[in-house]
Amino acid sequence: MALSSWFDPNGARGVPSGPQFRYANSSAVYTAVYGVRNPATGQFEYNSRPIPNGTRVVPDWGRTYHGPHSFKPYDESHLVPMHLAFEAKSPGPSYKLAVRIPILVEGIEEVLMFMCSGPILQNAMKRLLTVFEYSPEAADGLLRVYILRASRQFTMNVQQPDGTTMAKLCTEPVWEPAEWMPRDVFIFGDRIVPPPSHQLAAMPAAPWLPQPPPPANGNAAPIPASDVADEQPLPGNDNIISVPQEPSPATQEPRPDPFANLAKVARSRPPF
Repeated sequence: MALSSWFDPNGARGVPSGPQFRYANSSAVYTAVYGVRNPATGQFEYNSRPIPNGTRVVPDWGRTYHGPHSFKPYDESHLVPMHLAFEAKSPGPSYKLAVRIPILVEGIEEVLMFMCSGPILQNAMKRLLTVFEYSPEAADGLLRVYILRASRQFTMNVQQPDGTTMAKLCTEPVWEPAEWMPRDVFIFGDRIVPPPSHQLAAMPAAPWLPQPPPPANGNAAPIPASDVADEQPLPGNDNIISVPQEPSPATQEPRPDPFANLAKVARSRPPF
């Protein structure tokens, strides 16, 4: 287990500098994506491997960032740690609010980066964060383990670029809370976002993005198509080469599987 190149402060800023965790809204499929620059063309080419439902994952809220982000051209330089306020003024028309979450995935030997830039995906993650912040285990510095489950499906009225409206099938991730895990600095790196306080009112919840609820009768106001598109377009080449990713040669001493022998941490719950 080694730190991902996402943690290299001197890494290239023009493209993502490490492996990515992706969720496709249209298909509800999780994948790990690895980019390698082709020396002949100078462009990045992407390999992917599926991450099936039932896999355990650990989001590291201790290194989560948020703020304006652009996929094309790729720019994450305006992101700030999750507990800090970002600049309200957008740097440009290609920028959208995004949340960047390091994810440890069962069976993968390095931390992946999950860049969430659509309101459906961000709100799903912020619900997890809100519950996490009210847990005494989180205040003690632990991280929550989740199990990927089948996504929730619903239909929304979507406004197309030509002004017409059509019903679109959307999906939302469902992560089932499981065990708790100690936060290993060797795996996740130094903590940037402090743990929540044991005093529950001391830390406000992360702000929610505007998102209409799924229409019950088909008459809800339409939302822009960009808000329900796949939220993680790839910079550079868009073609993903879907082949199994071979494990990278070990560059450090092998570490024990962090998911092995996890025990549930029994703590008293808040009185509500």
